[in-house]
Amino acid sequence: MTMSEWTANFDETDRLTHLSLGSLDRVTQWADRILSLPKLDSLPLGEILESFGMALGLSRIVLRRDAWGFETPFLSVDLSPPSSGPRGASFSIPLKRGKMELGELLLFQWPKQGGFTQVEEHWISLIRTALEARLHQDHLERQIHLFQRQLPQLVQPQLRQARRLETLGEMTVGLAHDFNNILTTILGQTQLALSELPPSHESYAPIEAALNAGQQAAHLSQSLLSFVRERNLPKTRLHLGSFLQDLRPFLLSVLGKEIPLELHIEQDLPSILGDRSRLKQALLNLVVNAKQAIQGQGSRPVVGSPRGWLRIRVHSSERRDKVLLSIEDNGPGIPLKIQKRVLEPFFSTKDASGGTQGSGLGLPTVAAVLQEHKGELEIQSELGKGCRFILSLPALKQGRGLTPSPPQDFRSATNGS
Repeated sequence: MTMSEWTANFDETDRLTHLSLGSLDRVTQWADRILSLPKLDSLPLGEILESFGMALGLSRIVLRRDAWGFETPFLSVDLSPPSSGPRGASFSIPLKRGKMELGELLLFQWPKQGGFTQVEEHWISLIRTALEARLHQDHLERQIHLFQRQLPQLVQPQLRQARRLETLGEMTVGLAHDFNNILTTILGQTQLALSELPPSHESYAPIEAALNAGQQAAHLSQSLLSFVRERNLPKTRLHLGSFLQDLRPFLLSVLGKEIPLELHIEQDLPSILGDRSRLKQALLNLVVNAKQAIQGQGSRPVVGSPRGWLRIRVHSSERRDKVLLSIEDNGPGIPLKIQKRVLEPFFSTKDASGGTQGSGLGLPTVAAVLQEHKGELEIQSELGKGCRFILSLPALKQGRGLTPSPPQDFRSATNGS
């Protein structure tokens, strides 16, 4: 039954007709007491609602708090009737704040007392507003309390990770320069020795392997430094097609002769603003990861897989507002359940059982480089079907000049060509 129906059935001769607007001070006091409750406890709230119900001649008041899924009433107040008899119908008042269901207030009245006067309706409206405000406050307090309880569990892992990175940074800064000086000597002497030997010499392959290992060590050193140094280097106009062609000999030396490299470069590419050294580092990380995956150094190598290959493609988006650089391989792929974790520092898909323990810094470095260039990284992979990393970089607007583009399709079928 609605409030209008109750009012329509009201008997003007009822004993409640003597109530006047002057009694609103009493209802205001009840509402203020509800709002000032330090805790939504049933005892003081029950006393307030009992006084309110007695003034209205109610037989019972029930308060439900549905926001927390309680099936039993939060509060039930039975009032002393002037005489015995049935309680009569109930009047349901929904309690809500916006679209949030907070609860329900049920008012039970004696059957012969009819409906409510306009004054009593105003009483009920004031109490309803106070209960809605207090229930909403209680809801927010419970949420805050729950968050405070969960906060240590959420923050502690991040704090431990931050301390770990800070410690690593302190160690890296102190050792990086000396380590790089040693690597420079090793790489220089190895390259010199390699240049003096024909490829057929029995020492050529071991020296080439040592050179590749030294290059990987230099790459790891740069990856570590990227996490502890702020990089605000000025970016220059860069054409990714020319950039890739310049890097081709270096990438071939990293891949070796067993993994062919294919380059597909779109004609008339827009230029970007980029840091050559940082983009080179990101590309090298992806190429090294692809090589290791193809060679079976991933977490789940595919047995009997075909000969490995690596494909690099660069092209513009349909709106020509981005330049897309994709690196694709036919390695074992990355399981779906760990794809969301590969960008976490120190998380590696390689384990020691495969002969190579990953540092877990390669892909986080790629993500950091893209963040510096206001770009995005997308991973497309399926277990047993290879992996594709797509780097999206903002293109310079037309009219600001384009760097002459290289040939449309440049492909290296074998690394010996």
